[in-house]
Amino acid sequence: MNMKEGGNHLSAFIESVVKQAIDAAIRDGRLQPAAAKPYGVDKKTLTTKEVSKRYGVAEGTLADWRRESKGPAWTKPGKQVLYRVQDVDAFFARNVVRTLESDRLAGSAR
Repeated sequence: MNMKEGGNHLSAFIESVVKQAIDAAIRDGRLQPAAAKPYGVDKKTLTTKEVSKRYGVAEGTLADWRRESKGPAWTKPGKQVLYRVQDVDAFFARNVVRTLESDRLAGSAR
């Protein structure tokens, strides 16, 4: 591996670690979703495909949730389903499953 490839791997690793830290801070309520924009998209709405990619939820799962009136709020202006970023962030923030380990780690971070 040459220096350039090593740098690219390091950059990707750092970006991944930062994204995970921001996501964890949003989930724990220590950071508001709007503050996560440096790595995210500055859009107000996302398509089903974008929600799937950004949040790691299969498009089929999102379709199931819509059909079952579950999941984040959505709208359909015309033929395309759209989700407001604030609604998706709020949905995932409300549905965090606390574990003994996460509570222990949250306590040690304070």
